[in-house]
Amino acid sequence: MNQQAIKKAIAYSISIALFSTITTNSLWLDGNRKALAQTPTPTESPSQPLTPRLPVAEELIGEWQLKEILPVGIKVIFTRESKLFILLPLSFPFFTGFSSSPIAFEFRYRINPDIQPMHVDVTSPSGGEPLLSIFEMSGTGEMRVEWIGLTPGESRPTEFTTGSIVLKKLSNITALPRKTQLIDLYAQQLEGQQSNAQNRIRYINNFQRTYYNNNGKFTNKIEDLKLGIPPATEGYQYQIVSQTNLTRSAIATAKATNSGLRSYTGAIFTFKVKGKTTFVSGICETDTPSNTPPAAPTPPKTASGQIQCPAGSRRLGS
Repeated sequence: MNQQAIKKAIAYSISIALFSTITTNSLWLDGNRKALAQTPTPTESPSQPLTPRLPVAEELIGEWQLKEILPVGIKVIFTRESKLFILLPLSFPFFTGFSSSPIAFEFRYRINPDIQPMHVDVTSPSGGEPLLSIFEMSGTGEMRVEWIGLTPGESRPTEFTTGSIVLKKLSNITALPRKTQLIDLYAQQLEGQQSNAQNRIRYINNFQRTYYNNNGKFTNKIEDLKLGIPPATEGYQYQIVSQTNLTRSAIATAKATNSGLRSYTGAIFTFKVKGKTTFVSGICETDTPSNTPPAAPTPPKTASGQIQCPAGSRRLGS
């Protein structure tokens, strides 16, 4: 299942969870208003006080289930530690198959119950832009959340639409099933972007080799390689670093445009072995997320050696 499909499944789940919580509060209020209106005034004994309603933050805590949208039972769990889990059933189509281990997507949540409609922010444990939404609760154990069509970083909606979802409260249990596999979607997204950047730098190195074989030198222009790779992709900007001696080396960089990503520098060097040109290439990755690619690596002393990455980076291979 691709990243977009996974995001949509998660978005559905969270939306429903929040929606259920919101619906629960609203329905509770409506039900009690009707009950008060229909109950005759006692004449011989004082009226009994209504059971105090729990604060919204307490009503949220527990296990909820997405209603009526998907044929499978996706559950949402809110904890007192502000953690939110989307728990997929063991037979979730196109994702979990028939795995014996439960899978849950992990998030963090924050609410503001003092504004109407109430606010909820959902974020990844590893960072990224928050998803801003609204929710309402009902006294019948349901919650409504505006969710479908929202994306992280966008402004918060001000009203409910057909993109809202409903969650039904199942229990106050917050513990996940044993052996649950936790997935951080944002971290996976970053890993995917980094993997793509590494592959693109490898492509540049390989196409530089082909270009050299055809032209007797490397090129300083990325368009000469005819890679079909745009100079900027999600999370990265690519360029070839200008070299004065194009018969000896070529350097390319992938500069991260997201603070959570690592940057990369690729290099390819030439050696003469028994009169024939031999190539040695490699990639340097920053040790930590950085918007600055590593400096140019040091070439090996012989064709059988490996490039040496500068301090603050590590070698990934050709």
